[in-house]
Amino acid sequence: MNTQVEEKMEAQYLIFDAGGNKFCASLEDISEVLEVLPLRQVPSSEPSFLGIGSLRGQLISVLDLRKRFSLPEIESAQNVILVVEASHGFVGLKVDRVLSVASRDSGSFESNPNYEVSVPVKFISGVFCQNEEFIPCMAVKAMIETQKWVSPSTSDAA
Repeated sequence: MNTQVEEKMEAQYLIFDAGGNKFCASLEDISEVLEVLPLRQVPSSEPSFLGIGSLRGQLISVLDLRKRFSLPEIESAQNVILVVEASHGFVGLKVDRVLSVASRDSGSFESNPNYEVSVPVKFISGVFCQNEEFIPCMAVKAMIETQKWVSPSTSDAA
């Protein structure tokens, strides 16, 4: 019986592209993937904060992962939104495209890599190695929980 439970809980990763860089996130952290979501901009928000939208009647804040980490914009991007359930509600992460879903048995995972990435190391939970390619695994919930939602210059003035 325990064997069946362990098989169902096998780690899976959503591999995506942001700014020409491959990243992955634990599939457990991603609620869904959206192709489009109309957004309303919020005055005085951080540049990486794209705005808020409605997801089946619930408000969702959306961040641009490229802007959050100063990654280049890609013209051929499909621009999809990865939906993550955070402590304060749903948050969307705009990325260029979803590439695939991989299970841990199709590669290996190292939780304390000595690997340089374009994202602060505090937001990297490890590195997924698949077909001799090293893919940084983002700790998306940790990144969302530390996100500043209002521009410091306007919040200081208030």
